Parts: sequence; structure tokens; C-alpha cells
Amino acid sequence: MVFVPVHPDEQQFVDTALELVMEAGRLVRDAFDQPVCVVKTKESATDLVTETDQAVEKLLIKGLSEAFPDHKFIGEESTAGGASYRYTDA
Repeated sequence: MVFVPVHPDEQQFVDTALELVMEAGRLVRDAFDQPVCVVKTKESATDLVTETDQAVEKLLIKGLSEAFPDHKFIGEESTAGGASYRYTDA
């Protein structure tokens, strides 16, 4: 697949995301082999979240925020936990 950037920094965005996703994948793989997994429910008994879900989200948001400090990021687990957020058109 050929990637043609439309934003001058788009390749950096993609490269950073790929690097972080590979790291997150290792985290998930390592957690999968662990005998104990803490599972919590969010809004309903069928809406589950694990410590690994939260760790992956934290890793991704931290990595993206460090790479792109002028950008803002939100995630499913942190907003579900009551974290505040604000949308902009910036």
C-alpha cells in the first residue's frame, strides 16, 4: 500500500502511531499470558474494561501527547471514567 500524505506532518503522525501500536500490542500479548486479569464494568454488566485496556489507553495517550504536545487526545476508558474533555474545531 502506498501512503500519500496530505498534511506536511502526516507521515510523522503515522510513524508515531505505528510505533505506539506495536508497543501496545506487546503489552496486550504479555497481559494475555498472565493468570490474573481484573475486569470491571462501566455503564452496564456487558460493558467491560480490564486493567490492560486502561494501560493501553494510557500508553497511547501519553506517547501521542509527548510526540504532539499541541494536540489533544481522548480515549474511551478515560472519558467513561468521568474525565473531562472539550471538542474544538482547531
